[in-house]
Amino acid sequence: MDAAKLRNSCICGNAEPYAACCGVFADPPARIAGLSPLFIEFRHALHELHMHLFPLRMLYQQYWERLGQENYPHHALMEDGDYGRGVVENFFWDYSVQYSDARPILRTAREIENANIRLGHDLLQWSFAPLWPYFVIESGKEEAHLRQVGHGKVWHVWHDGRIPEPGHGVWLRILPYRGEHFTGMARLGTPEPVDPGHFEALAASAFRELKIKPTVHLRPDVHCDEWRRHGGLFLSHWRQMNYDAVVGRPGRTLSAAPVLELPLPQTENWEGRFGEHGSVYPLSEGRYEIRHRHLPLARLEKRDRKFLLSLFDPVFAGAVNRILASLGVDTRSFDPDRVGLSGMDEESGLDAWLHLPHAELGGQTPIQASTHDLGRRRLRILMKEWSMQGRDLRSLKRQMDL
Repeated sequence: MDAAKLRNSCICGNAEPYAACCGVFADPPARIAGLSPLFIEFRHALHELHMHLFPLRMLYQQYWERLGQENYPHHALMEDGDYGRGVVENFFWDYSVQYSDARPILRTAREIENANIRLGHDLLQWSFAPLWPYFVIESGKEEAHLRQVGHGKVWHVWHDGRIPEPGHGVWLRILPYRGEHFTGMARLGTPEPVDPGHFEALAASAFRELKIKPTVHLRPDVHCDEWRRHGGLFLSHWRQMNYDAVVGRPGRTLSAAPVLELPLPQTENWEGRFGEHGSVYPLSEGRYEIRHRHLPLARLEKRDRKFLLSLFDPVFAGAVNRILASLGVDTRSFDPDRVGLSGMDEESGLDAWLHLPHAELGGQTPIQASTHDLGRRRLRILMKEWSMQGRDLRSLKRQMDL
C-alpha cells in the first residue's frame, strides 16, 4: 500500500494523518522516547497487519455508508481518534465474522510470516471484537494494572501512554504478544473517575442485554451474533458518558438547521477570549466553530454588528448557550427551549441553501455535512457537478471550509 494515499487519515481509523500516527511504526527505529523496544516491536507487528487489511477500505466505505443510515449519527464523532479506531475495529470484526469465522484475518497474518513477527500464532488469541470493560488500578508511562469488569482478574499490560489515570474506567482490547500483554489501538476512557460499583453495574447491564456471562471466553466461530452487538453496545455506553450526557443526543432530523442572530460582545478583546477558549476554534477571520471535545455543535460568523449562529442540531442549543454566555455573548434572545429559524440574508439564495436539509446529503444541511468526512465527500461531488455548469462556488466553499 502506497503510504502517500494515507496522508489524510490513518489505517487504524484515526483522523490524524498516517505519518503522524501509525506511520512512525512502519519502519521503526531502534528507540522511540518513552516506549520500550518490545512495545515498538508490537506496534510494528500491528502496523503490518493493518497495512495488509487496508485494501479492505473499499469494503469499509460501504460499511461507512451503512453506518450513515443508522439512528445515531456516527459520522459526527469520527474526528475523535478513539471513536474512529473503535469503529474501524468494529468493521474488521464484522468482516471477519461474515467471511468464514475470522479466517481472512488469520490468513492475512500468515501471509506475512516471513517478517518473523509470528502474527499467525498471536492472532489465534487476539479478538477483533473491539472492546471490553476494565477498571484502572495503576497506570504508569508504559505499564498499567487493569481489573477486568465482571471477572475480577487483574491484568498487567504495556501501553503507549493513553491509559487513563487510576480510578477511571476504560474499554479496550488486551492482546498477547511474545509472552506479554499489550493494549490495542482503540481505547475509550471515562471522562472522570468512576465509582467501581457503578461501572460494574453499567457493564453488567450490557452483559444481560447480550445474554452472556462476563466470564465467558467468547469465540468468533461460536458467538458471532453476540460479538456484533457487543461492539456497538459498548461504543454507545462511551458516547453517552462522554458526549450525550453533556450536549444531548443528536438526531437525524429533516427540519431546517436553526440559525439565530446574536449581538457582538460588549467586552474589550472579546476576539482574544474566543481564541483562548477550549471549545471555540477559529476557522477564518470572523468565523468560529463551537465544539464539545471533537463534536461540532455550531458555527459562528461575524456579520457587521452581530453574530450569525448556525446550530448543527437543536439538541445542542443548551450546551452552546452555556459556552457563549461564558464568553460574554448576550444570549438573552437565545432561548434553548424555543430554537427556530430566523431571517437570513438570502442573496442569490445561497445562505438559505446552506441551512436547509437536502436528500443528497443524507437529510443534512450543507453546513452540517461539511463537518465530517462522509458529508464532505458528498459535497465535493455536488460542487464538481455545479462547477461543470459554470457556477461560481468560491463563496459557498469558503463558508463550508471545502
